[in-house]
Amino acid sequence: MKAVLSALLILTFGVLSVSADEYLADRRWLASPDNRHLLTFSGDNPSLPDAFAIQDLHGKTLFSSRDCPDLRDVLTYEPQHARWSSDGLVLAVAAGHPKFLLTYIFARRGDTFVAVPVPSLADGYDNPWILPTEWLKDRTLRVTISGPHAGKAHDGGYHGEAKLQVTLDPPKCTKTFERIK
Repeated sequence: MKAVLSALLILTFGVLSVSADEYLADRRWLASPDNRHLLTFSGDNPSLPDAFAIQDLHGKTLFSSRDCPDLRDVLTYEPQHARWSSDGLVLAVAAGHPKFLLTYIFARRGDTFVAVPVPSLADGYDNPWILPTEWLKDRTLRVTISGPHAGKAHDGGYHGEAKLQVTLDPPKCTKTFERIK
């Protein structure tokens, strides 16, 4: 019965997940496009969640941010900046601190999701926000880069973009393009 209810909830969430990005900030979940996975956020403050989990159709946790040493220093996750790849096998999430946000990538591997190291972006730039914006073909993720976000912006700060290509076997992320002005 629990499996049936979980599947119905995921399908319902999938239908509702086509809403505009501005509504994602208040959400606590995001279904993958194929409705096989569900990203759920948790924490005391609904608009600034401090943890997330990826679950399957049956509610089984495939990844938990609380169990990942690479995410130990993350204070908040940004639901409005979470993006599933079109096949639902890769997830990109913006996370960090209010003045410094990075994109983290998680890929399906076997029966679980794993954190995929992301190449360094915006080297030498102060307090960047590196946000996932859209998945392109061939599991290529476009991210926007802006900053600084700590009250030090001069002349409008800096803006740019980068493209990251993700492979699944083995899970790997490669920077294919970066431009910052």
